[in-house]
Amino acid sequence: MADELKCSRMVKRSLGKSKIGVINYKERVFVLTPASLAYYDGNLKKRGKLKGSISVHSVKAVEKVDKEAFNKQNVFQVIFDEFPLYIIATTAIEMEEWVYVLRRLVSHNLDLLQYFHPGIFTSSKWTCCHHSNRH
Repeated sequence: MADELKCSRMVKRSLGKSKIGVINYKERVFVLTPASLAYYDGNLKKRGKLKGSISVHSVKAVEKVDKEAFNKQNVFQVIFDEFPLYIIATTAIEMEEWVYVLRRLVSHNLDLLQYFHPGIFTSSKWTCCHHSNRH
C-alpha cells in the first residue's frame, strides 16, 4: 500500500490486560503507516482480519527488551497508553529497523516516557529491577 512505511511478519505477545488471561504468542503481519501500527492475521501476500491497531500518537516509547526477559532474542516493545506491546522480530536487523522507524515516527509525541523498563512484568515484579509497582 502507498502509505505503508514498513510491513513484516513477526510474533506478538498477548497484551495481558486481563489478570486471568493466558499469555500467548501469535504470528501477525505488522503494518506501520504514518497514523498507526496495525497487526493482522494472514501473511505478507494475503492479509487477513485486522486484529489490533495502535495510534502512533498514543505511543510513549519504543525500546528493545532484555534478552533474558523472554529468553528470546530480537524482542522490542511499543509502549502505548499503559500497556507494552511486545514484538519478536525474525532477525536482529529487522528489530533494529522497526525500532529506528518507529522512534523517528513518534519522536514528536508529547507524552514520551523518560524512563521505561527493559524487562517484563511477571510474577508481580519487573525482571529488570525487581520493583513490584507495575508502572
